Amino acid sequence: FYTERRFLQNAADAAALAAGNALVQGKSNSEAEQLARDGGFSHVIFGHTHLARDLPLASGARYLNSGTWADLLQFPKDILSGSQSDVRDKLRHFCEDAANSRLERYIVFTPTFVRLDVTGDGRVARAELLDYTGPESL
Repeated sequence: FYTERRFLQNAADAAALAAGNALVQGKSNSEAEQLARDGGFSHVIFGHTHLARDLPLASGARYLNSGTWADLLQFPKDILSGSQSDVRDKLRHFCEDAANSRLERYIVFTPTFVRLDVTGDGRVARAELLDYTGPESL
């Protein structure tokens, strides 16, 4: 078992990673907002930042991020529900799995893409964030 100190360090590392991801996402949103505003764009599309998104921007434009096609490690959401002792036990189990490279059940692969249909005069007729399920999804 982990020592209390090691457990708390792992929990702190997980929290720092979540905060870092939120910062990257916030930065992407602000950059998208600036591009939409400065460039007069109705749609701003980013990719390869690991978090697929389709969000309205304050300017009225839309921000779409195609996400990633890499395997992602998903923090189990059920860890954050239940009593404090349940949460602590679930988090300890997750940290033990991570320390022993038992991550298979936490790895997800959900490829997504942005579909953008543009009319002959350059207007966006449709913009969608879609799950890739094979060539038929195109």
